[in-house]
Amino acid sequence: MTLMAGRAGVRVPDVLAVGRFGPSGDTAIVTGLPAGPLLADADLTAVPGGVLDAILAAVLRLRAAGIAHGRLGGDTILLSGEGPCIRSFRSSSSPAPVSRLDGDLAAVLAATAVRAGVERTAAAAGRMLDAGTARGALVHLQRAELDPVTVGALREHKELLTELRSAVAGAVGIEVPKLAEAKRISWFNLFFGLGSLIGVWAIIGVLSQASGTLAVIKGASWGWVALTFVLALLPVPAQAWVLIGAVPGQLPYGRCLALEAANEFVGLVAGDVARFALRVRFFQRQGYDATAALSSGAIASTASWVAKGLLFLVSIGFAAGTFHAPEESGESRAVWIIVIVAIAVGVAVSVITLIPRLRRLASARVRPRLVQIWADVKTIATEPRKIFYVLAGSVLSQLFVALALGASLHAVGEQASLATLLVVITTASIIGGAVPVPGGLGVVEAGLIAGLTAAGVPQSQAVAAVFIQRLFTAYLPPIWGWVTLAWMRRREYV
Repeated sequence: MTLMAGRAGVRVPDVLAVGRFGPSGDTAIVTGLPAGPLLADADLTAVPGGVLDAILAAVLRLRAAGIAHGRLGGDTILLSGEGPCIRSFRSSSSPAPVSRLDGDLAAVLAATAVRAGVERTAAAAGRMLDAGTARGALVHLQRAELDPVTVGALREHKELLTELRSAVAGAVGIEVPKLAEAKRISWFNLFFGLGSLIGVWAIIGVLSQASGTLAVIKGASWGWVALTFVLALLPVPAQAWVLIGAVPGQLPYGRCLALEAANEFVGLVAGDVARFALRVRFFQRQGYDATAALSSGAIASTASWVAKGLLFLVSIGFAAGTFHAPEESGESRAVWIIVIVAIAVGVAVSVITLIPRLRRLASARVRPRLVQIWADVKTIATEPRKIFYVLAGSVLSQLFVALALGASLHAVGEQASLATLLVVITTASIIGGAVPVPGGLGVVEAGLIAGLTAAGVPQSQAVAAVFIQRLFTAYLPPIWGWVTLAWMRRREYV
């Protein structure tokens, strides 16, 4: 039985007797499964050390041929009377990258250590592996690289991998290398992926209903477009004021301005959590301890949402009569789905909060942080100038975003009151923040368009205005944000 392995189309047999050789010294290929126990079922504690050497030699010969197995372990290595055999090449590849070859060797070291012990496996590695090969294997000697059989066996030997890495490094005369970063799909990445799909679906639904948008953009008033660009730049300087007011003591305004510019890139890539983390890191680099940095980051982030909430409450009374229920269309369906998802997330969080164990954990870990944050707030409150910076920066930042949307509406021949714009923007921000989409892309656009159409703006004009505004507030700023972030790293500001 054969299969295609790798891009080069190398045929690898399903069973390969890599422990015995023909007259020319090549690996012998057998067409049937020879008799003998699997490594997972064999007792290697009393067998001669040459058996362990032969297993490693088998893997090294595959390595020399550029073949990566992909699933080496206790159930794929067979110990026949004529030498070790490797089976099940369904996940193999050739030519394989060095990382996959190192992963194979790491998996075999772990599988043999489970059956023969750490000391005997390390001794065999010392006889069969050179320093470079051993180092590559040890870099990948972690659970993420192992087969399920070996991982299951490690439950009874929780320190085996740590002991094996030290023993093998000592046997070949090298220092224990740092483990490679395991690439896993975390719940965080999964939610972001699902959120991205929602964002793409939402924006496709909007665009499918707005056939005249391109013509509207072509006929836009470019003076108003230029004003939109200018207004879209101003939230960053305003938010830098918030940073100055969020910390006790003084901070250079230029550095705070650079940080918020860099956060335009960070927010697009990883969302509000990454924005908060970068602020905390910045405060630490400016000489604040971890607790003070965390508190200041929380004050800056919270102030933004408080300002949005206050502006929304003030505006909703003036703008309530402006809105009407939209007809069933692409953007309304998209936003309703997004709202449902957001509500589901909120319900899930509420249920988790009601679990006593999690509530106690939150009380033990979160409450001290909140106490410290409140203490810092009281410290900042003693300086009226700090309070002014926080409040003025947060409010102005939101107002500039709304004014940019108003200017983009004028660019396409429409208009809306400031109160209406604030309600639309705040609602879209809440939806974008509830759905885990990097930068809110797609979701925020759908929310803005739905809000404007509900306020009486024709759909084509609403789509055009939103894309003009988002071009300058969300799509272009990450470009110079990335440059600014690189500059701040070189200066060790973050």
